Amino acid sequence: MYKDYEYWYKENKDLLEHLEHHKSLLYDDYRDIIAVLNYIKGLDASEIDNDLEVIFDEGYAYIYDRINYIKTCLKQDFIGDLHAFLKYEELFRYYLFIEDLIDAYLREDMDTKTIKEAFSDIQNKILDIINNRKPFGREVLEEFDMIVSSLIPSNKMLQTVPQVFNQINDELLIMKDHKHFDQE
Repeated sequence: MYKDYEYWYKENKDLLEHLEHHKSLLYDDYRDIIAVLNYIKGLDASEIDNDLEVIFDEGYAYIYDRINYIKTCLKQDFIGDLHAFLKYEELFRYYLFIEDLIDAYLREDMDTKTIKEAFSDIQNKILDIINNRKPFGREVLEEFDMIVSSLIPSNKMLQTVPQVFNQINDELLIMKDHKHFDQE
């Protein structure tokens, strides 16, 4: 799996660097996932326990899927024009955020029929704006936020994969710092 990731990373490095260079919001969402994957890949085999294997597998499957989606949209919808793509980046990001929320609902075994319909409606609106190159403003995203927040039960804490990997990255950095401190 690590060799597959290594190959994937090399294949997508230019795109990732371009997204980072342009201060892409999508790259910000995925930076911690990539950092965690690179960290685990760099460990000695004896340091990788079952938890780290699961984290790696989940993170790699997730980032592979998301970057392929971005590449497909970039190629098909924007004929490879990254600057044109980035004009609609907030909408792509929201579209993928909705996908993440649906996955989070499924992980929590929550009834998702009504939620899926509402989320599908949001995603269709997003695709309509992108496909027809319609202008959009902050108010569109705020409208989506209101709908989404009305669907999340107040007693549930749903976390998306990027949020989970942000926490994992923080924990790995703390562990790495403590390990370094212990060696001194």
